[in-house]
Amino acid sequence: MPIALLLMLASVVILSSCNPFADDEVTPAPESTPVADASIPEQPVEETPSPEAELSEDDDGWTVVTGRERSDPPEERTDQQVFRIAGSSEAPTTIDPALVRDTSAAFLARQVFRGLVRLDDALEPVPDLAYQIEISPDGRLYRFHLHDGISFHDGTTITADLVKASLERAANPALTGGDGDSLPARNYLDDIEGARERMAGERDDIPGIVVIDERTLEISLERGVVDFLERMANPSTLIVDVDRAEIEGDWWQDPNGSGPFQLADWDSESLITLTAHDGYVSPPLLTTVEMRVGAESVGQMQLYETGQIDYVGVPLSVLDRIQYDGSPIPGELRENSMNSTSFVMFNTTIPPFDQPELRQAIMQSFPRDQVTSIMFDGRVETAESVLPPGMWDSGQSVFPFQHDPDAARDFVDGASVDAITIYSSGGSVSVALKYFIEEELGITTEVVQLRWSDYIADMDNRQLGMFVLSWVADGPDPVSFIRALFHSESPDNYVNLSDPDVDQLLDEAAIEQDETTRNDLLDQVHERVLENAVVMPLYHSIDYALVADHVNGLTTTPMGILGLETVWIDE
Repeated sequence: MPIALLLMLASVVILSSCNPFADDEVTPAPESTPVADASIPEQPVEETPSPEAELSEDDDGWTVVTGRERSDPPEERTDQQVFRIAGSSEAPTTIDPALVRDTSAAFLARQVFRGLVRLDDALEPVPDLAYQIEISPDGRLYRFHLHDGISFHDGTTITADLVKASLERAANPALTGGDGDSLPARNYLDDIEGARERMAGERDDIPGIVVIDERTLEISLERGVVDFLERMANPSTLIVDVDRAEIEGDWWQDPNGSGPFQLADWDSESLITLTAHDGYVSPPLLTTVEMRVGAESVGQMQLYETGQIDYVGVPLSVLDRIQYDGSPIPGELRENSMNSTSFVMFNTTIPPFDQPELRQAIMQSFPRDQVTSIMFDGRVETAESVLPPGMWDSGQSVFPFQHDPDAARDFVDGASVDAITIYSSGGSVSVALKYFIEEELGITTEVVQLRWSDYIADMDNRQLGMFVLSWVADGPDPVSFIRALFHSESPDNYVNLSDPDVDQLLDEAAIEQDETTRNDLLDQVHERVLENAVVMPLYHSIDYALVADHVNGLTTTPMGILGLETVWIDE
């Protein structure tokens, strides 16, 4: 494509940075965990130390992870301790932790609810509502000790019984109309003894979760998965008050939460307001968080420049205006390589994309490097692999279907197709795809842009044949990232890939303790996935954001902003 045309396509929309407060052209989504009848390794669990947790080993060989002590609320919060942000033009359809599926909803859910485990600033799993975690030598038994005196927002003490009830609710198939396989918990709680039966509707409890006393519970696993603590930091494991959490309805707009902030007001057309909760482990320093949504969130750079919000994701189209010496725009510009990859994906069960020849032809017709260099001005990284570079050293990995229009035409000659449709939730990549497919392959192509909520619903229901997707990790484990997308039992396998070799390799990697062997398994599954021609990696995102000078204690990570309890305003 001529450079001028690509530049024109890039100007179709204002490109948003990859952060939990901004609209994006593609869909962020979580990771998942498959099921396997694999043998359980009788090996010690290896955990990476975190500055926010201490690791030790007791006389019986159990690993002990001790987190932070509970802190007292600030002696006095002033009216100036208000943090103002802008969210999406479309408010989340739910922040029920058991049903959260995208980064915007996950961000809000993490402020209102918390779980036994959280990810720290280095994305290491550390105790949260639990103050200490004990792990058996074979990695199959986890004992969680709760902090004393922590409470839900109405003052009710959070006990082990209530934690068990909340986790069992997350695995209730009634939440998804009886389809337990589509629950987010299917990815994260699956290896707990009895959890699969609970999600299949065969029982009302999870026997692998046992209450020892008011502040202690044990979780037994069917196999010693390496990343279980990371899974327990996922939004689906956040603790809700089951007496207030209905199966259906908008109860989450007035919830009895367990996190650092209470949801004070939900107006999906203008403003979502959070206030401090002192019954959390580490009470926030802020009094209030205000998130603009709907029409009130439009024009976020202007809102920031006029002092109406304190944080903004910077569109690439205005980045030069901020970076030059003497820029009048105040604040700290942060640059973060995200644990995310943007793709074009193909559902192998929807014609005509059930034809491998067509999928390969489309991939070879499209110059992915021009997306990076022209549309994004070199401010993203061309993806040769499914996994982001920050999660995995891809080595010599090269995407097998490089730009080759002649080979693409040869491939398409073996396919049967009259016209195709590309789906997205906005943006210009899909428009560029349409141009090249029609120009190089002569196939009539339609672009359909769906509302955010409709896009997620259709993707979950596997109704999209060819679509643009951005996948943001919910944890640092690379096996979980790729397993979510391509294991045949994952509810997030939107391409409907069913490859026994991929499943077996992922199942082995999930329990493999040796890093070298695990990386070898990951290399094999990655190569196999790409050979199936179900996904075309496009780019890995870099997040650019401005933080106002008066904002302190705000941490941005390769997964975005996880928590706001450490933020304070310099008055």
